[in-house]
Amino acid sequence: EEMRKALAAAAERWGVTWSFRVSRGPVATEILTASMEADLVILGKRGWSLSRRLGSTVRFIITRGKGMALVLQEGAKLKVPVVAIYNTSENADKVLQTAATLADMKDGTLMVLVVAPDAETGSELHGRAAEYLKIRGVEGRVSVLIKPGIALLAHTVHGMGPVVLPCEQTFLFSDDLCELVNLTENPVLLIR
Repeated sequence: EEMRKALAAAAERWGVTWSFRVSRGPVATEILTASMEADLVILGKRGWSLSRRLGSTVRFIITRGKGMALVLQEGAKLKVPVVAIYNTSENADKVLQTAATLADMKDGTLMVLVVAPDAETGSELHGRAAEYLKIRGVEGRVSVLIKPGIALLAHTVHGMGPVVLPCEQTFLFSDDLCELVNLTENPVLLIR
């Protein structure tokens, strides 16, 4: 009931339409089907197991979902700076635009973490991201990480605000996207 009230208040404040459903049991397929029609699906991070690992429904949506998904840890706050994981993916610009919009909404700053396979690509992406921030008028910082592992990424964003990232494996090189979401305590917005 708390989540429904919070969603209703936020939707009213921003003037957006919304719907809220509670499902129990094996719901991954039902949520996946619902996500096909939704602009955004919001999921709790943990399953019911005692392992404190990412729940199976969240894993299912990360690997098979079609729209944007926001994964929240219990008690998480949407603070700043907003973090954008910027790379060479086809959704990189959408990630940057979405993160900048969130930062604007929170009257906050944006931290752009360029994730690159090498220094040359990192430098090019750094320039593109910095130019975007300048043109958009968003206060922020751009940092480059060359082939970071998920532990480094999770550590880097710790204590910051929501992390906006492309919902694909390629920018993680050999690591697993679900494991990155599992290790990250911040709210995570996956962009497709």
